[in-house]
Amino acid sequence: MDNDVKPLHAAAIIIFFIVLILSYAWINARVVETTGPDGIYKNQHNQLFVRIQTELLQFDTSGKFIKSIDLKKLGVEYILGDILFMPDNEIILRRGKDSRSFTQNIKSFLRLDDTSSSQTTEDSSGLFRCSLNSYTCYRFTKIPLDFNSAYHLEYDKFDGGIFLSDTGRHRILKFDKQGALLFEYNTNLKFPNQIQLHNNQLYIANTNHHEITLLNIKQNDFVFNKDISIFTPASKEKRETWPTALQHINDNWWVINMNSDMQLGGVYIYDMDWNFIKRINTKPNADPINILQWPNKEVLIADPTNFILTRYNTNGLVLGEFSSVELQKKLLTLKTQYENLKLLSYFPVAIFIVSIITGLVIGIRQQIKFNAQLKQQADARQTEVLNSNELRWLSIDTKYIRQARMLAGLAPVLMLFSLSPMLLLFEHAKLFDALIGTMSGLFLFILTLSISTLFYLKSISNIKIGIQGHNITLKNHLGIETHAHISNVFYDNTTLYFEGVAVVYGNNKRSFFYKDDMQNYLLPFLKSATRINPIRMFYFLYKIKHPSFYFSLIIYSAIIIMLIFNLR
Repeated sequence: MDNDVKPLHAAAIIIFFIVLILSYAWINARVVETTGPDGIYKNQHNQLFVRIQTELLQFDTSGKFIKSIDLKKLGVEYILGDILFMPDNEIILRRGKDSRSFTQNIKSFLRLDDTSSSQTTEDSSGLFRCSLNSYTCYRFTKIPLDFNSAYHLEYDKFDGGIFLSDTGRHRILKFDKQGALLFEYNTNLKFPNQIQLHNNQLYIANTNHHEITLLNIKQNDFVFNKDISIFTPASKEKRETWPTALQHINDNWWVINMNSDMQLGGVYIYDMDWNFIKRINTKPNADPINILQWPNKEVLIADPTNFILTRYNTNGLVLGEFSSVELQKKLLTLKTQYENLKLLSYFPVAIFIVSIITGLVIGIRQQIKFNAQLKQQADARQTEVLNSNELRWLSIDTKYIRQARMLAGLAPVLMLFSLSPMLLLFEHAKLFDALIGTMSGLFLFILTLSISTLFYLKSISNIKIGIQGHNITLKNHLGIETHAHISNVFYDNTTLYFEGVAVVYGNNKRSFFYKDDMQNYLLPFLKSATRINPIRMFYFLYKIKHPSFYFSLIIYSAIIIMLIFNLR
């Protein structure tokens, strides 16, 4: 009876699980996209602006809601980088689509340098200066530039110029108020994030150098002053050593130090000499991204992941959440949407688990039925096999091993090929990162499985099993040969073992040896051998350092790592 899996059935199962995985990735990407207050700003009149995706909520100096501003009316399709409020109710921001290429998204996810040019030929994309009164925009820079990844802006009140930290390209630029590039600094910077001008000195959150870099501003240049370490016992203990945002608050500096995943950071207060004062108390799993002093006696901290905007006094004590009916209503709607999407993301996971369990149950039932049939065949053949004096060598199924090698080699390639269209469809960087984050663990697992299988199958070609009456000859992957009486041989569903020599034959349904040889010779022979459980066989394989032990260890470890990677 031929119980091999039919190609069409296998293809249908593979397609089903690919669709299931991509559904989970798509939903998870929408979860990542649904956030709370992404940015907080104030204009020259000290009015507060809270950005939620492409919407700005405007409040007066007392916190009273004024109006909502739809940034899509300014040509903004997706927010990338910072927004800077200028005099005359104007803002500088990036317009257009997320134009990052597949390669740029990969580099961003892996935190590699952005080597692409910042110049653009797109008329509607790039840095623009827009009026919030007339909703008209004009290009800010003299040379068309488009910073389509992280960047931060700072206004120079002295001359009306603009500082820009180009994070991915590791540089700081200075533009005059007409948008002409004045000068650039690109020494000893690694992913510079937020910048702030104070006393004619530019403070830079030099993220990947774990420092605050201080530059003096001269008439036509930046001059390096010093690097300031942000390491404290608290930051080291919590692994919050990646500064991303900073604000001068009264006579202190407030800094957001992220962990290595650029999330779930802490807010640290330093004095003017950068001596550590305290880490402020935040909610569990807080994920602060912005700090703003507003009005003069309070500090706001935005936490988009937890959908909150929290008020602190200048000593770092919590005053409560920013109270606004309009803001709270908006955040509640988004939080509900987020929780619904999160629940929906469990649906493909549940289907996956149920499918695996169902497959195991069906497989076990089929195996029991198949084993019963084999037992009948083995009973009928046992006497004949044991009474034969002819040495019978079982033949390796070279065609099956060749197919297994080909499948192992193609598996990661096929996965990349099937995922590429989906990756190219994810225009937004956050969604791309979410998909990559979801699939990376699975791809690394398949790659590990593929490489391990190729090495493992290489050793299979040397094995041999010979049967002669009540005796068996085993030749392992190293060419070591041993002979044993049937009563001294141990076996389980996949392996034969005798005195330090193990031969893995596969399993009853799909062996490395031809099926007829298995059914007519080996299985009848094993009815008189000693059957042991897989755990004991695993121990034997460990003792002799057999490749199948390491193969199993690698696969189990990869499964655990994949689960941790995707569920953390």
